[in-house]
Amino acid sequence: MIMTSQPGYHSSPSPPSYADAFPVPDYTTDPAQNEQRIEYRHRPRDLSSLPSGIYVQKHADVTVVLNNQEDGVSVPVYGRRVPANGTLLFDDSESITEVTVQIKGRVEFLSIAQGFSTTDITDDPITLFNSTATPDISASSCPNSLSFSCVFPRTVRYGDKDYPIPPSHYILLPGETNIEYARCAYSLVFNIYRIRSRRAAFLGRSRRHLELDIEYRPRSRPPRPIIFDRSLFATIKSCPEEWQQFTYVIFPKPGTNLDPLSCQVTGTRSTLSKLVPNQSAVAYSNSHSGSSNTSSEISPRALFETLPIRMTLLRQIVLEINGSRIAKQFPLGDSKLVAIPPPAPPPPTGSRTSRSANGYQENLNWEGEIRVELEEVCPSFNAGMVSVIDFVTLQIVKTNQSLYLPLRYGHPVRLVTDTWSDTADTYA
Repeated sequence: MIMTSQPGYHSSPSPPSYADAFPVPDYTTDPAQNEQRIEYRHRPRDLSSLPSGIYVQKHADVTVVLNNQEDGVSVPVYGRRVPANGTLLFDDSESITEVTVQIKGRVEFLSIAQGFSTTDITDDPITLFNSTATPDISASSCPNSLSFSCVFPRTVRYGDKDYPIPPSHYILLPGETNIEYARCAYSLVFNIYRIRSRRAAFLGRSRRHLELDIEYRPRSRPPRPIIFDRSLFATIKSCPEEWQQFTYVIFPKPGTNLDPLSCQVTGTRSTLSKLVPNQSAVAYSNSHSGSSNTSSEISPRALFETLPIRMTLLRQIVLEINGSRIAKQFPLGDSKLVAIPPPAPPPPTGSRTSRSANGYQENLNWEGEIRVELEEVCPSFNAGMVSVIDFVTLQIVKTNQSLYLPLRYGHPVRLVTDTWSDTADTYA
């Protein structure tokens, strides 16, 4: 064995001290006078922003008191990550030996094609009191009031996968029978055990089962506010992040000698004149595009009446059982489109005849919005056996289906429950 001595190492001099030449600035979420808030997402800190009211329900000699509720609600409502806090009051607690609480849920649907299917959502119960688990004899008697805090299960198991729990909902599926539905309901479950007789323990215990309906409504908000001016041409350069562009091609039927159209809608003048039979509508577009074809009788209303496309907010519900799926669809709202003049094209390089020749591109433009017609709509979700997806769909109106192949495109969107707010509480 060969042994060598290690050379001696001397500690290097400590680094120089640095003076605080520039003090650390104070950071705050509120903008200064010369600053502007671009985007803000509120992070929850505590439950202080939740409602301060209570919900009370009495079952014979047992009273349930739930905290953090709006005044006058008929059913207790909870948002994302909000626990069910409250108190259980007993008129007579002398014979109580055990009390448990848990939140249960059930997802179910009924379909003529798929039949009936159900899946339970549950976690292990929480023990609020157990006399046998208390070694102290003096503390083995159940108190007259028990506080509790119970959280919603995070996931629901379907097949071999876990899915986030869906919100409370009851959706009547479209059909001729009006008996098909999809539903998700939650309840707060209490189990109260009492001894039948202290003198005759062999008689065992009695169990009282209490269920209190509650609703799970997770809220969501957009990441930024909606711009005041929602005109594409006016804001596409100043606020390009507010817009997304999607192009769809409308193919003509064989034998019509028409060109394909792309929606925005763009095509040759001869093709557009077939798609929009009202010639004054095309003339209206030309007159606002620098063409010499003008008419004092043309108005945006004339172009609106010849609208060849339709935009719809569509909800699709997919039901699955044993690997077999079926989809149901129904509209949530139709668009209200208004004709707008197209942007001014570059100066014409040819004569009027050359502008009207085949190959010159004419443009028809509409803009508008879609409003949800229902008062309350649950957000989209995927719970495995039931999933809800929303789409903005584009389709040709029936009057033009004789010239063009059927077209129906959908782009998925997500509805939010609340408007944007810089002080939004994500607990609610």
